[in-house]
Amino acid sequence: MADDMSHLPDDYDPKIVSLVLYVLFFANLFVNIDMGILPAGSTHIKKELNINNSQFGSLGSVVYFG
Repeated sequence: MADDMSHLPDDYDPKIVSLVLYVLFFANLFVNIDMGILPAGSTHIKKELNINNSQFGSLGSVVYFG
């Protein structure tokens, strides 16, 4: 495994680098799945909350503000 990470500085542990990459990959995967649920259920959500398209767009944009 050390051969395929020979580009790393000597003081970086390849196992730690791999672990960080896996954590980042799965965190990104779960965030994208979470964000994909809102558009997938848009018809049902709009009907249940009795909101129009622009209100639903505002609801979908809230996650980017914090």
